[in-house]
Amino acid sequence: MNDILTDFNELSSILAGAYAVVALLMTLLLSYFHKRDLPVKLLGSLMVLSIMFGANNAWIYAIGVFIVATLVTELQFLEKLAALAWNRKEYWQYLSQASDEEIKAKYIEDAQEEVTKIESAYDNKPESPLDKSTRKIGKLIEEAHAFENNVLKALESKKFSLFLTSNFSKHIKLNAGSRTIIIDAIAMSRERHFLIEIKHYKNEHSITHATYKIKSTANEYNKYLQERGKNLVVTPVLVVPQITNETVVEEIPILRFDNDSKTFTNIQDFTSILRYSKED
Repeated sequence: MNDILTDFNELSSILAGAYAVVALLMTLLLSYFHKRDLPVKLLGSLMVLSIMFGANNAWIYAIGVFIVATLVTELQFLEKLAALAWNRKEYWQYLSQASDEEIKAKYIEDAQEEVTKIESAYDNKPESPLDKSTRKIGKLIEEAHAFENNVLKALESKKFSLFLTSNFSKHIKLNAGSRTIIIDAIAMSRERHFLIEIKHYKNEHSITHATYKIKSTANEYNKYLQERGKNLVVTPVLVVPQITNETVVEEIPILRFDNDSKTFTNIQDFTSILRYSKED
């Protein structure tokens, strides 16, 4: 038995040295081909493994596993593990700030959906709202980005007159279990939260599809609030260009925005709808 333990200790020492050497070599190699984050994570992981085997202690092994996990996995993954371990459902639904990459991915998804729907509705006929330049996804993404920025600035300046609150957040990510939902903006009053979805549509028929999606988002957001014991009214709102005269579509309030003048064009009707829905 002693011989086995001695052999294991010697093996641990050999592994510790080997991991340390490999860590340095791999870090030097990868630093030439990758961004700084990957070599640093690899170096940290291998050095922790080296220390673990050098210490040859069960507690150090256990601590090392969690250290490596924090280095090589996303924080969200660890939080979900905690949710399983402690059966805390609050870990499953939480809000965070969306990254630039996630926001761009949403622009791309919306642009692809818009092109598909318009081409399907018009069957590529000459009267299609898509001309040769806007058929390019990149062009639609640029237009959507500019439109959303203008809308957010206008919402920020008129948040109190529109939603009777000064509490306004942009580009919020709702992590709902395995789903990730990007909410363009949220206006939060004491008794009511407004989920604001901004769509740079060229086709009026696309609005109905957007109402279904924002209803689903509102449902997930309501679950998030209920898990935290907050009994608030959640009202989804859709902001679109001047492509419709409607103020309500599928029970969703519609706020119209003129991108040229950078103003909302139906504020009075919109706020009347919100007050009416609150009374109901």
